[in-house]
Amino acid sequence: MSYPKEMLERMVADQKAATIRRAKVLIKENYSDEGPRLLSMEQLEKRLVNQECKCALCEKELGMGQWVVDHCHKQGHVRGLLCRSCDSWLGKNERMVAVVAAYIAKEPIDD
Repeated sequence: MSYPKEMLERMVADQKAATIRRAKVLIKENYSDEGPRLLSMEQLEKRLVNQECKCALCEKELGMGQWVVDHCHKQGHVRGLLCRSCDSWLGKNERMVAVVAAYIAKEPIDD
């Protein structure tokens, strides 16, 4: 079954609008005005929309109070929004992830 182009465009627009509404709710419920911020409210909303309100690693829906702004502790730049589970795992395994990535990127050795 194929849909008319206008209907598909409307479906995409509706989905994006729903994602923006969800992002606003997640910000309101999870991000207070107190304390230092890695992202402004506008930047945070943009990230949530770009990630479709999903964890940047496992792609599960981000729930109320169950996500964090992941950032590099050495350089301070924001990497993405993660569920608490992935953030905890990454915090414990970040060094190993870098070692494995470097190993995989190596050129094969011909014997």
